[in-house]
Amino acid sequence: MRSSPFTFTGQVPVVEQDRAHFRRQHGFQRLGGGWSLSAAQLLPDELDASVIYYGQVTADEDKLRPVTTPILGLFAAEDTGITVESVEAFRAALERLRKEHEIHIYPGVGHAFANPTGRNYNAEAAEDAWARTLEFLAHHLVAGASEGA
Repeated sequence: MRSSPFTFTGQVPVVEQDRAHFRRQHGFQRLGGGWSLSAAQLLPDELDASVIYYGQVTADEDKLRPVTTPILGLFAAEDTGITVESVEAFRAALERLRKEHEIHIYPGVGHAFANPTGRNYNAEAAEDAWARTLEFLAHHLVAGASEGA
């Protein structure tokens, strides 16, 4: 486990309470997906996990090769900017490179489906994506991992 200024406590109530604050402060609903993949590419030794909410992806294996973190990708089938075809090409590249990943494409929803202030908000897909996010992070981040590092 890498040293980090952040600690995943595994305490879901704390995560839920800070969810809206996190989104406002860290661009979770806007540029977060693209930044998440970029961070995994540029800082492979600094991260333990990467979660992509409908962000731009690439199938360029040279760009994906440095990624060492497991990736959770959550995408919208009706997204016109980040197409299912581009997501499937991304998934195929990750598979060829044997990168640990989980990709989920939500049928019938558009870009930013998890943004409760947006026109594409879909509560069912958003709640499922959030549950997957918490499960993924709980699996890949260890409570107190940065303590004593």
